Amino acid sequence: MRMRALLLTPILFIAVVAVACGGGGNTRQVLVDYNNPGFAGAFIHYFPTSVSVHPGMTVRFKAAWNGEPHSVTLGTSVNKALAIINPLLPQLDGNSPPPPDVQAKADAAFKDQRSMVDNNNNVVQSAAQPCFLDSGAPPENPKTRCKQRPQPAFTGTQSYYSSGFIKYIGNSGSSFDVKLADNIKPGTYHWYCDYHGPEMQGTIVVKPKGASIPSQSSVDHKALTDSTAYAAPTAKALNQATTGPWSLLRAAQIAGFPADDHQKQALKDGFLAGYGTAQGNGPLVTEFLPSTIHAKVGQKLTWAFVGTHTVSFDVPRYFPILTVAKNGTVEIDQRDLVPKGGAGFASSYPDSAGDLYNVDGGTWDGSGFRSSGLNPGRNNDQVTAFTIAISKPGTYQYACLIHPRMVGTVIVTR
Repeated sequence: MRMRALLLTPILFIAVVAVACGGGGNTRQVLVDYNNPGFAGAFIHYFPTSVSVHPGMTVRFKAAWNGEPHSVTLGTSVNKALAIINPLLPQLDGNSPPPPDVQAKADAAFKDQRSMVDNNNNVVQSAAQPCFLDSGAPPENPKTRCKQRPQPAFTGTQSYYSSGFIKYIGNSGSSFDVKLADNIKPGTYHWYCDYHGPEMQGTIVVKPKGASIPSQSSVDHKALTDSTAYAAPTAKALNQATTGPWSLLRAAQIAGFPADDHQKQALKDGFLAGYGTAQGNGPLVTEFLPSTIHAKVGQKLTWAFVGTHTVSFDVPRYFPILTVAKNGTVEIDQRDLVPKGGAGFASSYPDSAGDLYNVDGGTWDGSGFRSSGLNPGRNNDQVTAFTIAISKPGTYQYACLIHPRMVGTVIVTR
C-alpha cells in the first residue's frame, strides 16, 4: 500500500478560524477538511477527530471544498486495518522510506481497502462511489462499482460502509450523513478518507443511551480549538516567509526544507506554488508566493512546487478534479492533469531529472489557455518546478486548476 499523498508533496500564521455550526439535538456534525479564512489551505483532517453519540443518532460529515477529494469510509474491515496501521504511521509518514517489514505489514493490513484513485490516476469506482457491504471487500477492478443499494443505517457490523467521493456542489462543499442504527452496540468505530489514506481518520464513539455526550456547541468548540492549533505552525511560517522582500530560499529555510547547492542556485530567483512546514503535521498552504509578481517582458519566471498543483494562465471557469456522471461514474477531468498550449510536466518524474525537474514551458503571448499540467510525484529530496516567459506587457492572473483559492497575478512591463 502506498499512502495517498496530498493531491494533488513538499520541496526541498496565527489565523482566525471560523467553524460552521450544524446539527440538531439528534445530530452531531464533523467538519471534513477546512476552509481557513486566514490563508488558503488543504487541511487533510477531520475536526474534531472524535465524536460521541447515542444509538439512533446521525453523524453529519460536512465537507469544506478546497479542491481535495474526500470520503468517509467505515466498517469492520476499516477497524481491523487501522488497528494494524496506526502504530506504524510514524514510520510510514517519515521523510525516508519505511523499513520493508513495516511496508509489508501496511500492505497486508490494507489489502481489502480501496483507494479512490490508484497510482496510475485511474478512478477506482468501488471506492469513489457509495458502497455499503454487509460482508466481503469492494471489487478490485477499478471499473467495477459496488452493487447499488439504498444507504442503510450503520449497525457497526457492516464490513465496508463508504460515502465514496463527497461530491463537489460549490464552495460550501457537501455532506454525508451516517445514521446510526437503534441497535448499534456501544463502542468505538473508526473512519478514514479513502483518497488520502489513514493519515486522515477519526472515530465515532457510541455511548449507551442515557450516558452524557457533548452538545453540538461543544463539538463546534472542539473543532475550532483543534483547527486553530493545527494551523498555528504553518500560519506562523507563512507570515514570516511573506514579510519583507521575497526570497524563495529564505521561505524554504523558514519552513525547514533542506536544499542542495544545485537547487539553491537554480531556484534562488524563483517563486513558490504552495507552502508548508518540514514537520508535515499541519495544513498545506494552497497559495502562490508571492501573490503578485512584477516581471519584465521575456523574463523567465520559475515556480517551485510544494504539494501537487498546476501553474495555469487564462483558465476556464473552475472545474473540480473529479466529476460525477448521471449514472454515478466518477472520472478525473483530464484538463487538470495534462499540459495545455506548450511544454509541461510529464506524467511521472523522469529518471534523468536528478534532484530538480524544472520544465521550461517556453514563451506565452498572453492569450489562450496555458497550463503546466499537474506536477508528478517525486522523492523527498527532489523538486519539481515550472518556468515560463511572457512576451507582452499586461496584468495576468494565473491559478492552480486543482485548488480554487490558489490564484496569483503577474504584472509584466517593458
